[in-house]
Amino acid sequence: MAWDSNTLKQYVDKRIHAAEKASDRAVELTAVSVEKRLDALSRLTENMVTRIEHGVVEKQISELGISVAKIEGKADQSAVNRANLFSTLGVLIGIAAIIISLIR
Repeated sequence: MAWDSNTLKQYVDKRIHAAEKASDRAVELTAVSVEKRLDALSRLTENMVTRIEHGVVEKQISELGISVAKIEGKADQSAVNRANLFSTLGVLIGIAAIIISLIR
């Protein structure tokens, strides 16, 4: 085939058009690939946030359990203090009764 300016121009135009078409297709495929990766990253991030929130909630529940245990411990301590007070009063009344019976 003989190359003249017309056929050479047509050949170059055809090759440029094919290269542009291939380039456009590559851009489309890259955009689709990037979109898929962004979606996967978004799901992964949501998963991580959910796990982090779950960990925070578990920590808060644990702290509440400790607080409840401390409150119950304080309530038990007040019961012990009352019992000590009443036993001391009982001992004092007993001593007073012995002293009164010795004096009479």
